[in-house]
Amino acid sequence: AAPGDEARVRAGTASLYRDEVSRLKSIRRDLHAELVADPPLSKVRAAMIHAAAGQADDLDRVANWYSTSPVPFGLPPRDRSLTTVVAIDRANVLLDAELRRVGLRPRRPPELPRYRSADQILAALNRIADGPTGTTIVVSSRAGPLLVDIDANRINPAAPAAAVTLFGSSTVIVRRGYVVLGGANANEAAEWAIPQDLQGPPRLLGDAVEAVPAVDPSGVWLHRLDGSVIEVDAQVHVLAGPATLPAGSFLRAAIDAGLVLVSSDGHTVSVWNPASGTTVRTITTQSAGQPAAAMGDTVVWWQDTTIPSVTVGSNLVQIVHLTTVSTGRDRRVVTPASSQPCGAGWSISPDGTKVASTWCVNSPTSDFAYAPGIIDLASGRLNLGPVTASTPEPSRIDWSPRGDRIFITNSPDLLTYHLGSATVEHLRLHHLEVLASAVVAT
Repeated sequence: AAPGDEARVRAGTASLYRDEVSRLKSIRRDLHAELVADPPLSKVRAAMIHAAAGQADDLDRVANWYSTSPVPFGLPPRDRSLTTVVAIDRANVLLDAELRRVGLRPRRPPELPRYRSADQILAALNRIADGPTGTTIVVSSRAGPLLVDIDANRINPAAPAAAVTLFGSSTVIVRRGYVVLGGANANEAAEWAIPQDLQGPPRLLGDAVEAVPAVDPSGVWLHRLDGSVIEVDAQVHVLAGPATLPAGSFLRAAIDAGLVLVSSDGHTVSVWNPASGTTVRTITTQSAGQPAAAMGDTVVWWQDTTIPSVTVGSNLVQIVHLTTVSTGRDRRVVTPASSQPCGAGWSISPDGTKVASTWCVNSPTSDFAYAPGIIDLASGRLNLGPVTASTPEPSRIDWSPRGDRIFITNSPDLLTYHLGSATVEHLRLHHLEVLASAVVAT
């Protein structure tokens, strides 16, 4: 089970308790139906009926507790009260005495029946997701990289050599035919390529401060330790560069017009052409940090203002901007009341029409809560999804290949939200600690 499965677990628990209540009632009916003329045996039967009735009542109370909504405060009632314990002990004493009287040995208790009422719930809890997603995900964990085929309900670990080299990776980037993993083990600068099925040997791409997906689906840009950038493929063939970045700049994304850079203080975001070494456009000098998302002709970024605010988070209002690089057109996303943009790794949908985002919101049930938000790029309109409690903030959002749901990395958990759904679902990954993840395009 995962967070969010509480109601399902309670329903399954209640149904199993009621199965046992039904069995006890059946035993009582059988005991009542027995014709017993011997007074001592009649006393044993009466004691057994009384004990079975007490136990059934106790279990029925427990089942009702698990069925109550909203969830009652505190612990469930005891499944065997002191009165029932006394009744069962008395029945056992009388039965033992009667067996000795007639010279019989106790028979081995019959095998308990297997209750089936919770089978559907148990089957659901053993699935990674509640329904089909059409998605396979590469997950980085403390145990190494894993390939999670959600619909097949299968988690495949990487080949042993890759698991040893790449366990604990903080970067996961899916490219055509391979995956880039980096920040693993003690060598946080090394970036590696490995086949998408994770079964081949890893190939070192190079040491880098940062790695970002290139516009070419086969390439990846590396911000190297010497301040230069270079685009390579899985075989370490050079596709573009190397080029030396402007002093104090850090690589954050690659779009059609060039590379998205951010200054060392996080305030200036610009688009830079690595072929000519010139700035194509300065997006802003008032950024709150790294750009939230970038793809095609769009850069999504946050602006910090000094306006006092009573909304969640810091006492700065953060404004989300949508900038079209080719024209310089900039639009602001209207921030809903009592919410602020938060998290990292926002992403633009495969068809380039929507932005997946997360927003910190006020919640009466949690000190920290957020909601997924879908921004329509054409209109700039934001639609917030359901609120979910979480700590810490999400670190990455990915789109499914069909563009109908998003996957949110919120270490140690991985969540999914189907657009328009009433809930955010935790994927059941058998207690894996998810460090990073990325969707495999199909």
